[in-house]
Amino acid sequence: MSRYLRYVTLDRAKVPEPGKVVLLQHQLEWANRQVAGEIGAAFKSAELTISPEVCALDFDLLVLPYMDDFLREQPGGVELFRRLRSAQDRWVMLYGLRHRKIDVLPATRLMHYYTLCRRISLAVRIIRRLRLAGIILRLLGLWARR
Repeated sequence: MSRYLRYVTLDRAKVPEPGKVVLLQHQLEWANRQVAGEIGAAFKSAELTISPEVCALDFDLLVLPYMDDFLREQPGGVELFRRLRSAQDRWVMLYGLRHRKIDVLPATRLMHYYTLCRRISLAVRIIRRLRLAGIILRLLGLWARR
């Protein structure tokens, strides 16, 4: 897993080698141990700190672990995302524990990412409530046949 973390951060996202990594503490202790072990194996020279909250913007890479929905889980939330808008040259890793979905993006773009995810989840809920999914899939199937 550490090779994949290095690939996602250094190669795909073009993050410079982090000197200080802050892991926001998750409610589940096993999650903290697992993520800390993987981050420590991936970035051996980085200083790793596990913190319940981000008080200062003194980090190179902030790791935000989540199980299912980073929009509603703690740690995190809109207040943290808004505070990170001013963090120039800082990076955030959204680390999905359940499905191993890992996204790395600049801290200044986290609020934009959060807003986009909220809009997409709202659109999906509306489509489900109105039972339009079948109609949309049929229309897409007809469009793809052309």
